[in-house]
Order: sequence, then C-alpha cells, then structure tokens
Amino acid sequence: MKNILFITYYYPPCNSPGANRTGAWAKYLSENGYKVIVVTRYWDGTENNKETYISNTNNSKTISVNENLKVYYLPFISKQNKTKLSAIINVFKGNFDIEYDTNGNFYNKINEIIRKEPIDLIITSAPPINTIKLTSRIYKQTKIPFIIDFRDLWDNNEMSSKNVIAAKNKIINSFYRYYINKWVKKSKGLISVSKPFVEYISEKFGISNVEVIINGYLIDYKKNNSKTKQFTISSIGKIYDRQEYKILLNGIASFIKSKNNESIMVNFIGISKTDKIYNDLIEIIPKNNLLIKERIQKLEADKYMLNSDVLIYSGWKMYSGIFSSKIFEYLASRKNIIIAPSDNDVIDELLKQTKSGVSLNTENEVREQLNLLYNEWLNNGFSTYVGIEKEIEKYSASKQVSKLIKFIEK
Repeated sequence: MKNILFITYYYPPCNSPGANRTGAWAKYLSENGYKVIVVTRYWDGTENNKETYISNTNNSKTISVNENLKVYYLPFISKQNKTKLSAIINVFKGNFDIEYDTNGNFYNKINEIIRKEPIDLIITSAPPINTIKLTSRIYKQTKIPFIIDFRDLWDNNEMSSKNVIAAKNKIINSFYRYYINKWVKKSKGLISVSKPFVEYISEKFGISNVEVIINGYLIDYKKNNSKTKQFTISSIGKIYDRQEYKILLNGIASFIKSKNNESIMVNFIGISKTDKIYNDLIEIIPKNNLLIKERIQKLEADKYMLNSDVLIYSGWKMYSGIFSSKIFEYLASRKNIIIAPSDNDVIDELLKQTKSGVSLNTENEVREQLNLLYNEWLNNGFSTYVGIEKEIEKYSASKQVSKLIKFIEK
C-alpha cells in the first residue's frame, strides 16, 4: 500500500470545481487501498467566490474520514501585493498567486507529517501555482517522488487561437512558464484535464510521462422522467465573457416567442449581477420566463438541474481543451444537452461519443432543437433521451481515478 501526501488548496467542503476534483481523488484512492493524507486550508463550506476563497481564517481541524484518509485543514492568511512594484518583484522572483499562499502553514505541516509518516508519493493540485513551488521545495529536501495535476493553466487564454492575451500578460506568462519548468523537471509525471492541455504542458516543460484525467461526475443521478410543470431550460454554473453565449440566448428568445410563454421557464443558476451576461439575459429573455440566481450550494443547484428538461452551455469557441466541470454533471443527469456555439473541440467530441446532446452554431438551430424537444415534452411528458450508458459511465470520477491509479503505478 502506498502512502500518498495530497497537497491542495481547494478541497471539500469548499464550493468549487477544484474541490470536487481533489475530493473525488482522495475518496477513491483511499477506497482502493492507498493511505491518503490531505493538506489543505480550512473551509467551512460557505465559500463560493474569489473573495471567500482567499478569506483569512484562524480555524483548523483534522478529520479521519476513514482508516485510509486523513485531512488536515489549516489556518490561512492571504497575502497581498501592496504596490505595483511589489507585484512586479514577486513575478520576477516566481512568487505567484500570493493571495492563495501555501508556503507558510502548509510547509510547516508537511514537514511535520513527513517526520512522522513514511510518504511514498506526493500529488499536488494546481492552481494556485505556488503549490508547485512548494512541492519542488519539499522534493529538494526529501527526494519524495511527486506528480503535478494542472486543473487549469496559469492562464487558460494560452489555449486560445485568438490573440486575447495583452502584452503585459504575455510577459507575466513567460515568467510562469520559466519557473514552472524549473519546478516540474524532477516530477514523476504531469496530469491535466484534457488532451490539448496535456499536450501543451508536455511540450512546454519537456515531460513525456503525462496523462489525461478529466474531472468526471461524482453522483450518478437517476433519470427523472416525471413531467415538469413547465418546459424547463437550465444553465448551471458561471458563464464567462469570452463565451459567445448570445447565439444561445437569441435562439432561446426566438423559441419562447413562438410558444405559449407561460409554459416555458429558463433558469440561469450561478450568475452574478456583476457578470456581463446578467444584463444580456435581462434584455434578451422575457422576464416572465427567466430566473437568475447567484452561485448557490451544490445540492440546491443539483435540484434545478434535475428538474430541467434541457441543459444548456456555450462552448469556448477558438479555445482548445476547455471543459466545464458542469458538463460532466450534465452527463450524469441524463438530460438532453444543447451546446451553442459548438467549441469544435473536446465538448463537441464528448457529445458525439455519448449521444447525450447536440452542438449547434446558429440561433435558428437552437430554436429548432428546442422546438423538437418541446413537442416531445408536450406529447410524452418528457423529451426523448438517447445517451449511450456505456460511454457516459466512462466519465464517472471513479473511472477516472482508476486511470489515475494506473498512472501512479507506472
């Protein structure tokens, strides 16, 4: 049995996609006979945005989840760049993401653990990127093998074929790449969430031992065929400015206009009033058919998802390798999915493989697909779903951890 030290800033009960990924890994590794020790910051479960993700806390606790899984939740003090000069100096020194600093309490607790426990492997989740620097520091002292998991890049705009990175950020990104290259050179291997991401980091850092481990879904929801009172279209999760979501919104608005308005409800869950899409929603979707809620706890968000007839999302057009974690929960719900516009990339491939939905590129296509699903809903009480179970099951978190175990044991 291997003893694994898992270094991660995000971990349950924090309400974030990063926490879902690390929580699933720790759970399933421990259930497969690995002894897992997690080092993270203290979370109370109410955190749901950047302000709360970096909030200071003096709280701490240690939990033994089962005989193979122990979690150390540590006090946390966020650091800040007080001046532009200090920010520049930190970038030059490789002190990244300092507001999510893990080099203080994390470093001390890890040394304490290593003195008491025989550790065979360290797995580190990034971002924040300073967790990689911390792991490299520990390796230099102990020579314990380590694996780095890139849940995201230091800047996902590096995966865009559009020129979206400002000149200043291009310089900053060059420092990220320089220092990360130094820190991961001695790693046992690198992991990321999609094939394009893995190919990118492998090329940039010269590491050939790499693996794709997607986020996957934690809960396998049973399909609910009971008729909803209204034909319900839902988006669960944040929509970013660079997603070309107006194709989707205009298609929905055109569909509503052609029907009895009272029989249709459109939910956007996880949208803040400060998000660009908020005003577009108010302007485009009729107010009597629209519900907008800010980020809520996962259990409540799941209720909206499961009480929907159609789940919607806008693909990252001209970006490569970007999944949304919610896509996998959409899969688990066994609800029809509409992606508009198509990303012509990983999400498009996912829908084709699983037959769980369609990727569309025009407002007319969105309207016609909704018309089709709506008519089935009227006639049958629910819309026909033709997802392939065997393919969907490949995207469960437990199946993804099976891939992780093979990678660990190489």
